Amino acid sequence: MSKGKKVFDWLRERGITWTFLYVYRLLLVRIAGFQDEHRKRLEKTLIEIEKKRFITGPSTITSQFHTVKANIDQWNLYNWAEEGEEWTEHASDYGRNPDNWKTNLIEKMMWKYIPAGSTVLEIGPGAG
Repeated sequence: MSKGKKVFDWLRERGITWTFLYVYRLLLVRIAGFQDEHRKRLEKTLIEIEKKRFITGPSTITSQFHTVKANIDQWNLYNWAEEGEEWTEHASDYGRNPDNWKTNLIEKMMWKYIPAGSTVLEIGPGAG
């Protein structure tokens, strides 16, 4: 996919604000080697937009934190004997209303990204 097509797709799917900030960040990091607080503020803003608009997938800031290594580390270091439901119980700590998180997940993400007629296997039920 050409860079122009990718940017056009981002504009359509992710909006002008996210696309502008993301491309700006790419330019700062790649051209100027920019690695300071300004980049961190940009990434925080991009993450807020991604969460608010349910933006997922490649080329998102949040996807950079969900690597195979990060998932393996979390799995291996987690205290499974004493914990497990805190994600559901404390959904409101992350700006989610525990009563409607599932509705938002289905309406704003699943219907958007899962084609009609697909089969979905949920392997980690809960608000986490």
